[in-house]
Amino acid sequence: MWDEANSFYYDHFKDGTLSDVKTIGAYWALLADIVPKERISAFIEHLRNPNEFNRPHRIPSLSADLIPILLLINFRRSNEITCIMSLILMGFRSQVY
Repeated sequence: MWDEANSFYYDHFKDGTLSDVKTIGAYWALLADIVPKERISAFIEHLRNPNEFNRPHRIPSLSADLIPILLLINFRRSNEITCIMSLILMGFRSQVY
């Protein structure tokens, strides 16, 4: 779903809330040709932003501005596998078993 404040398409949860994680998957909307013309420029700007998707690994899975949320992960100095594993571990820790 489109978030006007961030000019980005986020995942929509069953409870009606939007994810706050930018993923490269949002750009499937461009291929599906469902992005209105007035949104395209702002949406594409995230791909040009070095603090988000314009990273050394040209098409990262997650936006680098996720860093403030995770604090312990530094995408510039960590390899992608380390970052993904950290995210998975944080997900497990947040679950109540």
